Amino acid sequence: MGQELTIGIAVPDLSEYVALDPSWSIGDPEQQCIAAVERCRDDGRIPIHGRDVRLVFASYRSNQPAEKVAAARRFAEADAFAVLGGRDFTDGARRLAEAGVPVIDVNAVPSATLQKDAPWLFTLRPAQDVLYRSFVAWAHAGGHLDGRVIGIFCDRLTRQSSAAAIDELNRLGHDVRTLIDSDGIGVGSEHDESAPARFAAEGVDLLLGFVGGSSWINTLRAAEGIGYRPNLLDLETGEHTNDVTARRLPPELYDGTLALTMSRVGDLAAGRPLGAETVAALEGYERSSHGAAARVATMTSGEWSNVLITSDLVTLLVEGLRRAGPDPSRASLVAGLEQLRSIPMASGADATFRDGEHWGFRSARTIRWDADRGAWTAVTDFDWALTCGGGQEA
Repeated sequence: MGQELTIGIAVPDLSEYVALDPSWSIGDPEQQCIAAVERCRDDGRIPIHGRDVRLVFASYRSNQPAEKVAAARRFAEADAFAVLGGRDFTDGARRLAEAGVPVIDVNAVPSATLQKDAPWLFTLRPAQDVLYRSFVAWAHAGGHLDGRVIGIFCDRLTRQSSAAAIDELNRLGHDVRTLIDSDGIGVGSEHDESAPARFAAEGVDLLLGFVGGSSWINTLRAAEGIGYRPNLLDLETGEHTNDVTARRLPPELYDGTLALTMSRVGDLAAGRPLGAETVAALEGYERSSHGAAARVATMTSGEWSNVLITSDLVTLLVEGLRRAGPDPSRASLVAGLEQLRSIPMASGADATFRDGEHWGFRSARTIRWDADRGAWTAVTDFDWALTCGGGQEA
């Protein structure tokens, strides 16, 4: 009793993007994590069974796989009991899982990846193929695919899950006319500029973009440049459904676009109250940092979003450790995480982990982009279930 648990914290470095545009900033991830842990101390959740936690930080640039692996190596050298990931940390998270270190990461990966790295890898966001199939089911149920000629743009990070989406579209009888598989890895590719011309030439009138945010921005700007105006549906992949990314999309083309998201984006613009866990996370950060998070604007900032995600990762770790018992091992932490059911999250709805399903968010909502306000607006509550069978109304 009383022994500290060393917890690795992966810290994304977006300085290269921030140098181009300060609005890409996610603030200070280290301080955000410290604030989340302090909130747990204040409300008695830490220490856990008499054990405190010691945080070890390692930073990485999100577009540099080698730096993610190097961060994983630093955590191993520090003998981290478990690691909390960050945005785009997948390469590092998988390296740690290979070494038998439990990781709670952020980004979605295909179910096959979670199975390969079982039992050590968990993600806050749903398995990518589950999300894509659920997105297709949501679009089909809403009548958004009826009579459309569909084009799909994917990249190396989404190729496998895009194939799952195409299977679902074909099963439902929709016309998938064009697939462009780019060589991008979430940070743009040479296909971004040329793809719209091919989609237009092949009669595509509904475009689905399963690519990273920078590629999506480049592609839609290129479409606008040649006067190509397809219908659009979107989803939370490659950070598409945050206000910072969407504000860079061509307003006349993107205005009014509907999207499926797991995040609590859209509440402010819709005039809805923030969730209780969201408010608690923001207030905890404000107390710790002696500053104010941007909660009064209609749009959410990158910092605002990252505060909530970080709070969720800490919450999941603490809840897993509580269930791991007074003498935790890495295996008992995994077992504890697999017991989590309907844990309230700050950045989205509830999270649940199960044996064989190491992904957290289980429900999504519909949002609409409002170009005049520069913000996503919530249309529904979290009423769409994210399921292995493709999604259904919750």
